[in-house]
Amino acid sequence: MTPMKTALLSANRVRVALPGRHGAPDALAVDGVDLGIRRGEIVALVGASGCGRTTLTRTLLGLVAPNGGGVVFDGRPLEYSGRSLKAYREQAHLALQDPSRSLKPPAHRVRRGGRRAAHPRPPR
Repeated sequence: MTPMKTALLSANRVRVALPGRHGAPDALAVDGVDLGIRRGEIVALVGASGCGRTTLTRTLLGLVAPNGGGVVFDGRPLEYSGRSLKAYREQAHLALQDPSRSLKPPAHRVRRGGRRAAHPRPPR
């Protein structure tokens, strides 16, 4: 793990509870996550459905405020005011990936010899 003091973006003991529906108790979606990302690094969050990947990502982007812990960007705690978040989001980006498409891209996007292929060849 990247030491937090050298990280450009870090999550420090981030905890996020989502409100329960119809009077149900809150659901703990993220519990005590520590993460450090250095400048230029690309990070993939991988895990089972419902494990909190999206909630953690939304928290790192400032879309969801943590109930505990905090997010630090470039040495300063993330501020949740409109102007501060706008400036931050110009520098931090999310690329969602549909795993089924990454493993088998649509035929119209596969090229062979400079031409589009009607059907991709199966792997050998």
